[in-house]
Amino acid sequence: MKISEQDLFKFIFYPDSLPQNTFSFITNNKQKFSNELEFLENLNSEMKNEITQNVLDKLYKRIERLNNSVTIILEPEISNHKLNKSEYCLAAASARQNEQLRCETFRDKENLYLLKIFYGKTENKIYLFAKHEIQNKNIEFTFIPSNKKLNLNSNELPVSFGDNETVSQIQLNISN
Repeated sequence: MKISEQDLFKFIFYPDSLPQNTFSFITNNKQKFSNELEFLENLNSEMKNEITQNVLDKLYKRIERLNNSVTIILEPEISNHKLNKSEYCLAAASARQNEQLRCETFRDKENLYLLKIFYGKTENKIYLFAKHEIQNKNIEFTFIPSNKKLNLNSNELPVSFGDNETVSQIQLNISN
């Protein structure tokens, strides 16, 4: 007789729904299906245990975080690095670039998000780095003080934009 996983599942969880010949065969050959039956019996007993409120709270918070939008404020990062007299900065001779490139870095207080804006002569690019995955999320950038908004999907990063404005703060709104 051929026994499926579904038959073993019914044997443990819904024995009355199994045909009598299948139920008898599994009962007489428990040794043959010992690993599967042990797993299903453990699963059945664990399902009967009550889930603690602490575990439920953690699950609710995780689900809530996945479903809700999150607003993050990014502040400019100020670099105080200066070369000491004992440090040398070496550079190879290279062709001069006509394009002047400027970069600004922004981060949140918890250091979960890092955003870099590269200002070029013809186009500007935004790169967003996060400590946790932000794939397939809708992101709204609000540039402060101008309150200009830029909406995109996280899969579209890096993104180019045209304005070359001064930004004192960036507000990110990340949602599903």
